[in-house]
Amino acid sequence: MFWALASLGYGFMSLALFFASLTFGNGKRENHIRWLFILNALLGFAMVAGNAVGVFAANILVSFAWGVLFPIAAF
Repeated sequence: MFWALASLGYGFMSLALFFASLTFGNGKRENHIRWLFILNALLGFAMVAGNAVGVFAANILVSFAWGVLFPIAAF
């Protein structure tokens, strides 16, 4: 049950990152930030899918990549 709740949280955070990426303009820096947010959102959705299917080895690899990119996006 707790894994399902954590997965739901990552799903909503990924959805928020995707919609936040739409707010950035067309400058060079804004483009980099937009794609960083989109990549984080895709990795978050991949984590949710990994939990739903039960492929935990892939989920660990995706969560490692997400754990590196999310603090960069948050900064």
